[in-house]
Amino acid sequence: MKKAHRVQHRSKDGMLTVFFTRHWGLSYRFKYSETGSGTTTYHIGGIAFVF
Repeated sequence: MKKAHRVQHRSKDGMLTVFFTRHWGLSYRFKYSETGSGTTTYHIGGIAFVF
């Protein structure tokens, strides 16, 4: 009988939101993940509005 192979995934992510006024700001998100088939990295930026 074959022994099951455990696949290990490593990832890092973070998010930052900075407000310039009471309602408006900028948002940034970073994600990095590593799998057996390769790596994925992405950056997302946007405008944040709170009402």
